[in-house]
Amino acid sequence: MGAVITLAGESLIARRHADSAGLKVSRFIFANVPGLDPNTPVDRAAPKPPAEQIVNVHEIPAEHAGYVNPNQVVYSAQIGSDVGDWDFNWIGLETIEGVLFAVAYVPLQQKRRNIPPLQIGNNLTRNFLLAFDGASALTGITIDASTWQHDFTLRLAGIDERERLSNRDVYGRACFFGSSLQVEKVSNGYQLKSGTAYVEGIRLQRSTVLAIVPPALPSTVWLDVALQRELSDVAPRWQVVFGAAQSDYVDSAGVQHYCVAIADIQSSGILVDRRSIEPITGPLVAHFAARVGNYEFLRARATTKADVGLGNLPNAKTDDPQTNDKEVLASSVAVRSLYDELHIDSQPGSYFKVEINERGQVVGGSTPTTVDGFGITDALKVGKTSQQKPSLASPSVGNTYSDVAIEIREAQETAGKHSDLLHAPAIGFHWGSRVAKRLAMDWNGDLLWNESGKIWHSDNLNLAEQACPQRLQQDIQIASISNTQIRVHAGEIVLKRATDSRPKLIVGLDLTLTTGAGVGENKLDTGAWTASTWYYLWVCFSDHPYWVASTSSNAPAVPATAYRALAGCFRLDATSAVVPFLQQGGDISLRPQLVFTNVYPPANYTALSLASLIPPIARTARGVIGSNGGGNFYAERSVAADPSGLGACYLNIFAASNQAQLDGYIAAGPWNVPIITPQTVYWYGPDTVNPEGRMHVCGYQI
Repeated sequence: MGAVITLAGESLIARRHADSAGLKVSRFIFANVPGLDPNTPVDRAAPKPPAEQIVNVHEIPAEHAGYVNPNQVVYSAQIGSDVGDWDFNWIGLETIEGVLFAVAYVPLQQKRRNIPPLQIGNNLTRNFLLAFDGASALTGITIDASTWQHDFTLRLAGIDERERLSNRDVYGRACFFGSSLQVEKVSNGYQLKSGTAYVEGIRLQRSTVLAIVPPALPSTVWLDVALQRELSDVAPRWQVVFGAAQSDYVDSAGVQHYCVAIADIQSSGILVDRRSIEPITGPLVAHFAARVGNYEFLRARATTKADVGLGNLPNAKTDDPQTNDKEVLASSVAVRSLYDELHIDSQPGSYFKVEINERGQVVGGSTPTTVDGFGITDALKVGKTSQQKPSLASPSVGNTYSDVAIEIREAQETAGKHSDLLHAPAIGFHWGSRVAKRLAMDWNGDLLWNESGKIWHSDNLNLAEQACPQRLQQDIQIASISNTQIRVHAGEIVLKRATDSRPKLIVGLDLTLTTGAGVGENKLDTGAWTASTWYYLWVCFSDHPYWVASTSSNAPAVPATAYRALAGCFRLDATSAVVPFLQQGGDISLRPQLVFTNVYPPANYTALSLASLIPPIARTARGVIGSNGGGNFYAERSVAADPSGLGACYLNIFAASNQAQLDGYIAAGPWNVPIITPQTVYWYGPDTVNPEGRMHVCGYQI
């Protein structure tokens, strides 16, 4: 069985190698570890189980430690039926000095002692095969591992697969010998001929014909081939299947199947043979030796003049290219003289520019790559500065895109694949040593100067709106429509990017926000939804508009290249429900939110926290203040922005004990003050009778 060497074992191997010392594994340890999952990886850093979980310790006899090869050793435990009873799911190997060397997790197993006639015991054999460099030398094991210590299932499976792959290298995906397994029509039926074939390296052989019955026509005939276990061996198994398309697959038993088409049967019954055929009728050596034909790169070695009939050549030869005698052969000197006379100096190849002598012979050539190389002076040059003055005219008359004199395309002409400014069609401007600038068109059709400044024109410039861009935000309307939903509507809204503050106008925005979802577009920017929390609503745009809710009022967790704008804010109450509100522009209206009731007013301006009623970014707050009880008196109430009474709203009220209350007030009046300290106002009521005070918040501005 396989095992994993522990970190302590790995360290021990290194130390023993460094010290040139030996390593002795001396015992098996069996343990029952509660809750151990045998399918999880072994924890290499874990220590030996505690003593109460160890159920057996088995000392390894010398003859039960063997080597497989210089880098693999195997240790075995053979425990007879006289030992028991115990269960185990953890097995370890321990060295003579007590180091936990290797560990394996196994499903819970039983070891029982033989107690006739009450209980039949069992024998237990466990093998640990360990592999590491120099394993045999380091452990000093010189005994060859016995056959019972090997897992021959894996060995034989490896042999079978290597044999199949060897055949695959020779015969390819499929190879049919002659007419082997050919589909043929007989009377009104079909059959497969006998013969031999190889499919994915698996040898198929049939000694008799096989009748087949297609379920319907047209159809494709396939061979489904597999190498399956049969008793203690494996054997090829195949069947004929039909269908338009079959592909290789692994069945429920884990066996690999290969499917190859061998014929098509048309509706008319006509057969189309799809086999890969080789005319093999005997041994492959004889088959290859019998090949005939012309082979371009085949040549004979050590060929003599006699072999090719050149033994009777005349002895006469000359170096003079002017000799005219059919019985005299020209020497290489004569050929070279003629070569020089004809000026045959150019190498074979394609030339864009050639030189011709007075005889009309090509004596030189070149392949220029520039217009200068061709001697052309009136072409428009590229790749370097040119002082030419190109003059272009549109080939057609009109006011459409096609009626232009010059066209600038996106970079590398990646039409439809990219919409970022890196691929934008652009023109460069450069003045001497001054910094170069770029004029580009973005995906929306807007012209941008040096990637950051939008070029305005009569079609996209509204001076009133651009002079006061905040007006574009005034028609935004945000409202809670349920305990978990908020609707955002804006005729126009301006978004900007964090990287360069570039503006983007969004028209006709209509989004619905649902709280309680996860993280991403139309959800939270990060984290999780939390009760009793203020959230800021950001409208964003990448290649489409979306919203995110964030606890940040200035830096939502969205990509820096995304356009964004803070549109509003809202609060989840203690039950995670949306506090009802209506926002128009920057003004938010609330259902009256109670601040306090039945409270005696302070005699001096005193801070009053509105943290659960207005957000930290609120610029003003408004509401109602008054009295909820008392006798006949005049009273004064005041709400201000700071302790000195900045922006104070005063209210003189008359109360009478017999006056009917309205929403808990005997007398009340409105207040509206700026916010200086975030989420804080100041109030007082210096009356002598000290009637009870009552206060609500009804809205705020951001």
